[in-house]
Amino acid sequence: MNASTGFSGFQLRLGRCPWVIPPLTDDLLLSLDGDAKSAADVIETLWLDTMEAQDALLRAKVLQAHQINKHRAPDHTFTPGDKVWLSTKYRRRDFLQKKKDRVAKFVPWFDGLYIVDKAHSELLTYTLNIPNAHKNTCLTFHSSLLKPWTPNDDDLFPQRKHQRPGPIVTEDRIKEYFIDKIIDEHKHG
Repeated sequence: MNASTGFSGFQLRLGRCPWVIPPLTDDLLLSLDGDAKSAADVIETLWLDTMEAQDALLRAKVLQAHQINKHRAPDHTFTPGDKVWLSTKYRRRDFLQKKKDRVAKFVPWFDGLYIVDKAHSELLTYTLNIPNAHKNTCLTFHSSLLKPWTPNDDDLFPQRKHQRPGPIVTEDRIKEYFIDKIIDEHKHG
């Protein structure tokens, strides 16, 4: 018996349920012959059972959709210029291939900070500006893979405030606050 329809598949196809245990006496078999239905009655019973099963399936579908939508959060809407985080759910392999010693469970859940270039609100998809993206990379993502970026509130959470580094003092004792370009790099270790 199917929980959604209330019928077994056998009953919907043949119009009756099979005997689990067959009758053991001849008297019972003879009394069943008198209950024979006409072909029109069998077809009508099949049709009614099928309609009732379809109604039950539709009712179950509506109830299941209602239950799942109780816990569904509304999708975020973004406008061009918004900053967003991008989920790494379908891009974990890319992160793992960057270095050999990376493990999947330590890959960050979100990557970014990216800027929304175009909004396709009817499809809930957004095109992001991803610098240095491979030419074959699709830059359009569904809103379920994006998370809005919120800046840190230094007044509310002062312990989370990032310390700004001090100025760089050159050989001539001049303090430099901005970097124009990186001339050279050196690996340690």
